Amino acid sequence: MIVLVFAAIADLVSPRERGRFVGLFGAAFGLASVLGPLMGGVLTQVASWRWIFFVNIPLGLIALLAVSACLRLPRKSGGGRIDWWGALLLTIAVGGVMFGLLSAESATGFSVVITLVLFAISALATIALVKVERRSAEPLLPLQVITHPVIRITASLGFVVGLVTIGTIVFAPAYLQGALGSAPASSGVQLLPFVGGLLIASIVVGRLVSRTGSYKPYPIVGTITAALGFLVLTQLAADTQYLLVGLGLFCAGLGIGAIIPVLTVASQSAVAHEDVGTVTSTSSLARSLGSTFGATAFGLIWSLSLMTSSGSPASVTPSQVADAANTTFMVAAGVMAVAVLLAVRLPRVTLRSTVGTSDPTSLK
Repeated sequence: MIVLVFAAIADLVSPRERGRFVGLFGAAFGLASVLGPLMGGVLTQVASWRWIFFVNIPLGLIALLAVSACLRLPRKSGGGRIDWWGALLLTIAVGGVMFGLLSAESATGFSVVITLVLFAISALATIALVKVERRSAEPLLPLQVITHPVIRITASLGFVVGLVTIGTIVFAPAYLQGALGSAPASSGVQLLPFVGGLLIASIVVGRLVSRTGSYKPYPIVGTITAALGFLVLTQLAADTQYLLVGLGLFCAGLGIGAIIPVLTVASQSAVAHEDVGTVTSTSSLARSLGSTFGATAFGLIWSLSLMTSSGSPASVTPSQVADAANTTFMVAAGVMAVAVLLAVRLPRVTLRSTVGTSDPTSLK
C-alpha cells in the first residue's frame, strides 16, 4: 500500500508539485508510526491485545471506500510477471541477517556457529539473487536501480531513516519507562516532540521543494540536525529533566522529517515515468529493511549494553538503563553522521513540471 500511494502521486502530480503531497503523506506516515504503538498500548491495557488487530478492520474499510469512490487514475494496458525466484532469494538474504543478529544475543542460547551459518546463508542468497536478477526479464530488484547514482543514494538514505526512526520509537520509551519511571501510555505521549518535529519538517520541506524546484540542501541539513539531536540524547541520565529529552527528540524528528519528502521526489524524477513504480518500490523496500534491521540491531546493542553493566537485562537500575540508552543513541548519531556524507553526494535532478514525460535515464 505504501508503494502504491507514492506511485499514484507520480501518476497524478508533476515532479515539481510532488514535494507538497509527498511531504503531507510522509508526515501522516510519521504520525501513524508513533500513534499506532500508543493506541496499541492503550487498547491492550483497556481491552485486549486482540484489539490491535480488530481496530484495523473498520479503518481498512473506510480507506477502501474512500479509494474506491474518490481515486481516479489513468488507465494503463499491459501486464507483468512476478519474479518468484528473486522474491524467495531476497527473503532468505534478509531473513538470514535478521535471524543471525537475533541469535547473537546471549539470552537466546544459540551458539556462535549458528550465527555464522545464518550470515553465510544470507551471503550466498545475496550472490544468487544478483545472478538471478541479471537474467530475469522482469526482475524484482533491477540491478540498474542499484547502480543508478540518485536511486542508490536515496535508497541508502531511506534505509538510514527507517533504521533510526524505529530505534527512536522503540528505545526512547524504553529509557523513559526504565530510567525516568514513566508509565507506558505516558512514554508514548512523551514522544510527541519527535512526531512534531517530523510533521513540521516534512510538510515545510515538501512545500519548499515544490516552490523552488530544488531539493539538494534539505537532506544535508536534515541529516546534520538529526545527528545533533541524537548527540543530545547521548547525555541522558537517570535524573535527566524531560526538557533535554524533548529537545533531543524534537531535533531528531526535525532532521528525519526534512529527509523524507526528498527521497521520493528525487528518485522518481531521476528516471522515466514508466520506471516510477520500480524506483518507488525500491525506496520503500530500503526503508522497510532499515526498520527491520534497526529493530534487531538496536535491540542487540541495548541488550548487550545492559548485560555489560548488570550481567542480566532482567534486573537493571535506572542508571544502567540510561547508559544503555546513551550507547544506543550514540550509534544512531554515528549512523546519521554517515548519512551526512550520503546527502552531500546526492546528485541534483531537474524537477519536471509535467506528468508522464519520459526521461533519457530509463532503466530499460
